[in-house]
Amino acid sequence: MTVSYSSTVATVHYNSFALLLLRWRGSVYKAVWPILMLFCSAYATVALTYHFLPHQTESDRATRRKFVQICAFAGHVSSAIPISFFLGFFVNIVVDRWWQQFLHLPTPDSVCTLLSTYLIPGQSDKKERPLMFRRAVARYLNLSAALCFHSISLSVKRKLPTLDDFVATGLITDQELQIYKGVALDKPFFFVPLVWSVSLLTRAHHEGMIRHDRHLSALLDAVVMYWRQLHTLFLYDYVNIPLVYNQVSLTRIEFLLIWTTTQLPKDWISVLDYQGCRSWLKILIPNQPRRGVPTIHFFLVVTVITSSIGHQGALGTLDV
Repeated sequence: MTVSYSSTVATVHYNSFALLLLRWRGSVYKAVWPILMLFCSAYATVALTYHFLPHQTESDRATRRKFVQICAFAGHVSSAIPISFFLGFFVNIVVDRWWQQFLHLPTPDSVCTLLSTYLIPGQSDKKERPLMFRRAVARYLNLSAALCFHSISLSVKRKLPTLDDFVATGLITDQELQIYKGVALDKPFFFVPLVWSVSLLTRAHHEGMIRHDRHLSALLDAVVMYWRQLHTLFLYDYVNIPLVYNQVSLTRIEFLLIWTTTQLPKDWISVLDYQGCRSWLKILIPNQPRRGVPTIHFFLVVTVITSSIGHQGALGTLDV
């Protein structure tokens, strides 16, 4: 989860960005300091080993020259791969995936707003029947989201381990659960509740609670958009960034840049170089899918909790 710092730079001050650099929570310092300390220790070990090598005899000087040759070779190999370009390209892919996942987190608000507007009592209907339809459609939307998140997020799966827990939270009835099990067959068919909601909307239109075809079309378009957002999240979980990108990045930094490429008096330059590259990797690795979409687990859990506790978030707009 990202850390909010908008309040720090909301008002222009001379020290606004200095305050950002001094923040610890969510900072790059907190993210990389353990591995940076390990790097400095390894770097210092290699540097001190070289500087304290004896050089009185010809054999000792030959050993030092061989060490310098190894450093020169590692530096040549290191410069053969443009690490800044490679990591910049990699970071752009990962951050774009993370942001698109965030933008595709669905909420039933738009559908519920249209339900409150278009699904209204007919001339011979009582107020309770359209309300039951609106509540059922909203519940199916929340159920569909919960089923999708259950298949892509470990956090949601821990919150709702089995389908029986969906019954306990009120997202699905026992009868509906039996129907769903007969259709899904242990597959993440999160679109099934959306099919139920479309059937309810069509039935409401036939019964005159949705009076115009264009109103039904608007509701169906909103449900399809809701499904498309869930489907996009599911595809992001199903198709990962190639593993070779992670492996090349890690091996490039850990083995070629760390110890032997720049054992020069300007040691702090190497430390800053490694700190910058390692910071990029800290952006990459937590945002890689580990059986789910981990960067949005918090938002998925919040959505499921909002959906399960009485459906206040979605149903509050329907009781009219």
